[in-house]
Amino acid sequence: MNLTSQQNNLFDTFGYLVFPGLFARDIDLITDAFEENWVNNGTNHDGSRRSSLVPFIDQHEYLSALLDDSRLDGIAGSLLGTDYNYAASDGNFYVGDTAWHSDRYRWMPVLTFKVAFYLDPVTRDTGCLRVIPGSHKRGDVFADGVQPMAEDPREGRTENLWGVPPDAVPAISLNSEPGDLVIFDHRLKHASFGGGNRRRMFTLNYEAHVPQDQTQWLIEEMAKEASSWGTSKPYGDVMLQTAPPSRMKHLEQHLAYADQMMGLISDSSS
Repeated sequence: MNLTSQQNNLFDTFGYLVFPGLFARDIDLITDAFEENWVNNGTNHDGSRRSSLVPFIDQHEYLSALLDDSRLDGIAGSLLGTDYNYAASDGNFYVGDTAWHSDRYRWMPVLTFKVAFYLDPVTRDTGCLRVIPGSHKRGDVFADGVQPMAEDPREGRTENLWGVPPDAVPAISLNSEPGDLVIFDHRLKHASFGGGNRRRMFTLNYEAHVPQDQTQWLIEEMAKEASSWGTSKPYGDVMLQTAPPSRMKHLEQHLAYADQMMGLISDSSS
């Protein structure tokens, strides 16, 4: 599955794409695997706050194989080039609102994006993803004008900036059914409002292959993510043990810098 030039242009201009029903035939198996991962890790979500599991797809053979699926491979290859990197994944039970933010609103030498699987029906008022189209264009007057909201998401920030509460900030609501696929640039402003206490969602994160002269950036990004989530290696054992050669080529760059990543973490904590 390759993206059309129009889809590529849409993603570049607005920062996101939606693929209704792309995984509708597979969603029961995907959902079962999602639940199995939590059981196998002995993690109980009590609904009081967000629960996260990292790495996520890496711990389950079926979910790891999503990387080999021609639909995801085609999307990633179309946007990033066929030598793209798979970076990481996380599984989540979300609770309540998620404030406006970007996953990464900073200089990056390559394009990066997130793939999101929502396993429950969600709408504008029940926790679906809301996005601000074009807010990923770092350096653009509009995108940089929206950024202060995310830099300081405390209560009342959007009221002080624009006179509206966070859930009234102009945005597109991406209503989603299980089996739909949502992808968005990591720099894109996004949020959700009105969700319940057991909103199931997991993500895969992708990046273009990093040029040799920018690998220090990659090592630092890997170290930030590992420190944030408390992980000690780029990928889970199941991901590596079950990987065919076609998958391994998307893991090799991160694996090549795993020792430097751990060295940076060690230096920063000493």
